[in-house]
Amino acid sequence: MGMTHYYAKTDNNIPSGNHFLSVQFEPTDKPDLANGKGAPGNVRLLVDGKEIGRGDIPVTAPFRLGQGAAMLVGADTGGSVTPEYKAPFHFTGVIKRVIVDVSGDHVEDYEAAMRIALAKQ
Repeated sequence: MGMTHYYAKTDNNIPSGNHFLSVQFEPTDKPDLANGKGAPGNVRLLVDGKEIGRGDIPVTAPFRLGQGAAMLVGADTGGSVTPEYKAPFHFTGVIKRVIVDVSGDHVEDYEAAMRIALAKQ
């Protein structure tokens, strides 16, 4: 069975320097677990709190993936999520810190969040 991938589109480039990159996902309906479908939703890509791209995701993974399967940073060691690149597609920049927040709370002060994250290094 094939898998269709959806991603937010943006024509913006990320400027050089230190930036707070974030993705926000907001479910638009409940998951359909009986049919193996997670919740649909809207995704927003942000740089320093400013939206640079958005998209709709009609379905998400209905269950938690195994350890490491969903936590890849800097390279996609599995299958490519889009035919526009070939795995492992190594990121050539510098990633200073990765924060995963699944609390559902919105982070409004992006500059403060960045200062806190960089101070913990």
